[in-house]
Amino acid sequence: GRVARGRELAGRLAAAELAADRPVKALEHLVEAEQPAAVGALLEARWAELAGTVPLGLFGRLFERFGDLGTGEPFRGSSLLRLLAEALLWRRESALGELERRCTEVGELGRACALIAPLLPPGGGDGHGDPVPEPSLLPPELRPLVVLLSLSPAPEGGESEVDLAAEAARLVPALVRVPPGGPRPAGLEGIHGLAPLQALFGGALADLLRRRPLLAAELRGRRDLPVAWRRWLAGLPPAALAGEAAGYTVSLLGHPTVRLRRPEGGSQELAFKLRRSFEVFAFLATTPGFAATRREIEQAVWEDEDEDTVDKNFHPTLSHLRRSLGSGGGGPNPVLLRRGVYRLNARLAWNVDAVELVRRADEGRDRMREGQPEQAAELWRSAWSLYGGPLLAGWDGRWITERRDALARRYYEMLRDLGEVNERLGRWTEAMDAYRAVLIEDPVQEPVHLGLMRVYARQGRRDQVRRQYERLVALLREELGHEPEEETALTYRRLMG
Repeated sequence: GRVARGRELAGRLAAAELAADRPVKALEHLVEAEQPAAVGALLEARWAELAGTVPLGLFGRLFERFGDLGTGEPFRGSSLLRLLAEALLWRRESALGELERRCTEVGELGRACALIAPLLPPGGGDGHGDPVPEPSLLPPELRPLVVLLSLSPAPEGGESEVDLAAEAARLVPALVRVPPGGPRPAGLEGIHGLAPLQALFGGALADLLRRRPLLAAELRGRRDLPVAWRRWLAGLPPAALAGEAAGYTVSLLGHPTVRLRRPEGGSQELAFKLRRSFEVFAFLATTPGFAATRREIEQAVWEDEDEDTVDKNFHPTLSHLRRSLGSGGGGPNPVLLRRGVYRLNARLAWNVDAVELVRRADEGRDRMREGQPEQAAELWRSAWSLYGGPLLAGWDGRWITERRDALARRYYEMLRDLGEVNERLGRWTEAMDAYRAVLIEDPVQEPVHLGLMRVYARQGRRDQVRRQYERLVALLREELGHEPEEETALTYRRLMG
């Protein structure tokens, strides 16, 4: 019937493409024609030419069409993509073994493996000392991944000796070629589009940034970095790039605490006997990139001190901070100095509640711009759960007050946004909870009172609409000495209509 005629036509097209010396197109048609013997013959005859030009999606279709490996499950293109990347780029012995087993056990399918075999590194192994694959020998979709593999390991002197600017410049063209994907699908299911490749590339980039944490900041500073990757980097929790198992849980919202998480498990709360050393730490932990110059630290923490006092106390304070963070236990130094900049060691995981709250709030705003209100609401709810009170409650200082006020404004904006999106989704109770949480902290916000009135009106509770408006009028007269805005009054009359 129609299927048979389609296969016959695909076979004729394959012959025409071969006659025109277009082997990749011919291979595509042979796969559609369900001619495994012809596919195998073409691969064996022209593998050297095809190796660097056949798309990975076509690889996947070869395996999906020509057998179930005797296991009852197709060898999905996503599986092939994952195994190829692991074998070619990370030299994982398990991936090599799996490819070899699948390529030798399955009859006609083994012929398709003739295309892959020349690409695999000889002898397996863990990859140490193996050369980077020649990009021209790889399928085109895998070539950007080679850039990630080829970046040099950190020298013995540490990451400070790596030319991060040069590495970022080499990375950007590869980042331009492969847009970031969304959340990685479990098992990289599906070969459609770029999703599996994006997941592999994003995972490989995250792995590189864990080995070279300062490279993330270098990339963010490049104007030629694609906006999509800039957002991808901004969406990563700071702890996601940590290369060490140890890390810190830092609570700065409300009463501040710092806990050290040990690689072997368990944690302990740290004590800072020198108050100023904790203030330096809190300043770094709430500064973008967890980094600041000596001058910035001095102006914030010693703003009222003379220069001699600062010179006398600066280095002892930093030494006390390192000891308080546990650097005397033989682990990585938690506070680094590089080119005049002090920073919290990016190889350690720093989970800072104030930083994570802002990150989730910003990511929620991005989801709203993309038309994903439910995802935005979930992010904002999770950010709300982190709020334990004002930043560094009980501490004083100009820089603390400035950052406390800025964070409070961002927090109130997020709760107002959460109320509005819940209102839009018809989640009246959740909307009221968010609006009321804002008014507890800042009771004279007219837009939030309006939000509550709208929710009451949608519930048919006109008495509550009236009471809320009367409460607003009384608060504005008492606190600010003026009446509600005309728009607020008009909206109230419309709701009571």
